Amino acid sequence: MTATLSRSVWSKARRALLLLLAPLLFVACADDDEEAPAGLSRADVEGIVEADIEAAMADMPEADPGLSSAEVQEIVDEAIASIPDPEPEVTAAQVAQIVRGIAAPSKSDPSAYTKFFVDSAIAMYEALGRDATLDYYNSLASVDGPWYVFIIGPDDTVVAHYDNERLGRNANDPIYSDIHGYFYGPELLSASEEGKWVAYTFQNPGSGDISTGDYGEYEIKNSWVVHHDGMVFGSGWYITAEEITEAFVWAAAEAFIDFGIAGVPEALSRPDQVFAGGAGVIEYYNNNVDIGGELLAFTAAPDGTIVLHSDISKVGTHIDQIFGGAEYSFSSEGDWAETEAVDPQSQNLVQTRIYAVEHDGYTIASGWRNEEPQ
Repeated sequence: MTATLSRSVWSKARRALLLLLAPLLFVACADDDEEAPAGLSRADVEGIVEADIEAAMADMPEADPGLSSAEVQEIVDEAIASIPDPEPEVTAAQVAQIVRGIAAPSKSDPSAYTKFFVDSAIAMYEALGRDATLDYYNSLASVDGPWYVFIIGPDDTVVAHYDNERLGRNANDPIYSDIHGYFYGPELLSASEEGKWVAYTFQNPGSGDISTGDYGEYEIKNSWVVHHDGMVFGSGWYITAEEITEAFVWAAAEAFIDFGIAGVPEALSRPDQVFAGGAGVIEYYNNNVDIGGELLAFTAAPDGTIVLHSDISKVGTHIDQIFGGAEYSFSSEGDWAETEAVDPQSQNLVQTRIYAVEHDGYTIASGWRNEEPQ
């Protein structure tokens, strides 16, 4: 279980190597095509790299003995000081491409890559200004698979999006509702400078071919949004319901181990917690009479008593009630259970699809439940 729970932890050594590679950006600039149009000065490029380095180091865990964060910073400062002047200068798009190739976290950690993607947009804005940044992110060239940046201006209207038909739309307008009717626009606008996660259903350009106008399939999107200089910068990654459920349960298990039962809700609801954006979705779905079933998350004690539940009125009930009396079992490795049974008390048909992890006798779970009259 220890190995599984540590899968979200970044490699310290990899971070240090990425930071040390920053000077390669300027080598690439110096070797670029002589016909490249003038764009960025050395100071501009340094600003972008330094911003990306600072973003990468902001959440870097403390280094093991022998290489402290201060020592890493000193190495980076020395590397930047030794950077040659770029000849000739490069464009914003070229810098964005090079920086992503050198400094970006792996796409196998999509939440970290999403944050980096947004940080890169803000760094470009600081280095090049509003016009150049909007020009770049209003183009298809800025799309990286499922990732793209959207920017909402001070008047709450969209000023940058690869799908230009969305430009000028106000995020307070109900048009900012997903295909299930969840109105997520105000959640985007409420982002702070520290950032927050917002989840909703949206088209994934990575599953289509945007060059032909195929903007992909509707999937669950988890967006990281940051308020900066009066505007909101955001980007998101796409994940299936099964994947996000499993990831949520493991995050809850980590929080349980680190903070105990009382600390789980707070740990999972922080704005920077990757699953915090799902709270609004769950509340909407579970209160919409047109959407059948119930999304739920719960923790049950060894005796089966539910001690935490997304519906607080269910705290104190027994886990057997969730499954309508059907048999289920979970292990410390994590398991899915699909059950169907007629509840002996209500005589309703209860269908469930629950993913859960057992730890010290506690069952930490999330999934779907549907109860219908026979």
